[in-house]
Amino acid sequence: LSGRWTLAYMDVLDSLDNGQPYMGGMRGSLLYHPSGFMSLHLTPENYPDPAGSFSNFDSLQPTGLLKHMANFYSYTGSYRIENDSVLLHRSIMHSNPKEWNRDSRRAFRLSGDSLFMRPLAKGLERIRLLWIKDN
Repeated sequence: LSGRWTLAYMDVLDSLDNGQPYMGGMRGSLLYHPSGFMSLHLTPENYPDPAGSFSNFDSLQPTGLLKHMANFYSYTGSYRIENDSVLLHRSIMHSNPKEWNRDSRRAFRLSGDSLFMRPLAKGLERIRLLWIKDN
């Protein structure tokens, strides 16, 4: 798994098992270091440029800029392969404060430079991700 991965697609299966782009399409980056460190960052595919400029990420920014900054999902932490089809991510820091220091499991399958992944958490199991390894 070591290396940097770029999100090729993220979709969600509907009740008929048809895949639809998650939130209209996503882009992302995933990093696995051989030491067990990992980092993930996801944004909507058409993540807009902010309407104004800002120098700090703080609560004093105008509401529109704060909403803009909330359009991402990221965490950093550790990972380990639990078995040949389950990967454990343990967040240390997370864009959602409720997710700090939490474990999340992902079903995964490697095929060449492709990493197929699916969250195992209740309510998220219909999401599918395909990551392509960067050279």
